[in-house]
Amino acid sequence: EQEGALSHRKNVRIIELELIQLFETLSVWNEYSPDGEGIVGDVTLEISIHSPSDREHGFAYYNLDDGPDPLPSSAEHFIGDGSHMQGFRVGQVARLFGRSAMDIRIARALPRIWSIASLVVRRQTRRRLTPPGICRILRALPNLQTVAVEFWREWTIFEQERADRGHAFILDSALPDSLRSLTLFEDFNEDLNQLFESESRREEDDVDFTRIANPQVGRALAERSVDLEEVAVSFVVDAVDFFRYCRPNRTWDKLRSLSLTSLMLHPLEDRVNMNNMLRSASVAVKRMPKLTILEIWNGARGLACLFQYEVHDKSATMTFKSTPGIDLEGSVVEAWKKAALEHSGRVLKVDYQVLEKKHIWTHAHAIRHLGLKVQVLDPASEQRIIWERMPRHEV
Repeated sequence: EQEGALSHRKNVRIIELELIQLFETLSVWNEYSPDGEGIVGDVTLEISIHSPSDREHGFAYYNLDDGPDPLPSSAEHFIGDGSHMQGFRVGQVARLFGRSAMDIRIARALPRIWSIASLVVRRQTRRRLTPPGICRILRALPNLQTVAVEFWREWTIFEQERADRGHAFILDSALPDSLRSLTLFEDFNEDLNQLFESESRREEDDVDFTRIANPQVGRALAERSVDLEEVAVSFVVDAVDFFRYCRPNRTWDKLRSLSLTSLMLHPLEDRVNMNNMLRSASVAVKRMPKLTILEIWNGARGLACLFQYEVHDKSATMTFKSTPGIDLEGSVVEAWKKAALEHSGRVLKVDYQVLEKKHIWTHAHAIRHLGLKVQVLDPASEQRIIWERMPRHEV
């Protein structure tokens, strides 16, 4: 049974009240500081939202346990050919994830909690919070040093456009000045997208099978990252947009690591666009004096590609790993050799590696086989994606 409008509003209200109660409880810590404003600490707050009844709806490989190796909830889901999509029925995708995100509208401001230094939201939170809801949480955490949020790609084009406007707003105005590290990861599942399309009967539910990042989110990240030390944003922003908005008069004096994704790293994309983007990156990196690693990557079923620039004690390396069909122009390599000398004073070593596409079942497999050095996804979440999408004969 799908979640109706009345049930959705009821669930939203429950979450609002729980968040208020959580922050009011945490605000007691403020009383223990000399000025009553709050103790500045290094506590991590992890928020996870799901319905206890989700386990009853036949999601054999999409369970909500916290460990890295989830097990099927019941043997009854092994039907037909044992596909990881077996056990789903019409309406269940919307039932598990919610047809739309939770529009949290808290009437009063949440108490400010100074002791929280890290905020974590992992992909197991399938009931998505809207950007306004996330803003309300962020503004109550003025001492945040680290934000690591994993969320799910929206099911429809309309909802995705709305979410992207919110993402740009968060980057523009909601992140605290204290922030040093930002990790955003947008998860997706091609099979669930297809199932959602088949179960939807509303014209407005046009499913977006090709995710094209909103350039304004890339613009907002380029501007906000000036004050950050670590940035890892996957599938929310395209590196093309990020480097397009890296203004020549701006420097990233604090940035030490940068990881982005790009649709340009794909065998069907125009090589000219990919090479232009990588040349733009070589120009921008010269204005990032503390940068020690840059990774631009892409991953999906049958696809893995990584461009990596890394500065070592006595050398600099450029590594290009890819499944077949993606090649670099010699001019890109030359541009990076010059950039490495200017940026780090080191001679660039170049390494090429070819990966077999038969090993890449998901974007999580791509992360694993590419050997990303920047952590873009919680290890337990990475393992969970691999488990959920693993062919059942391998279980």
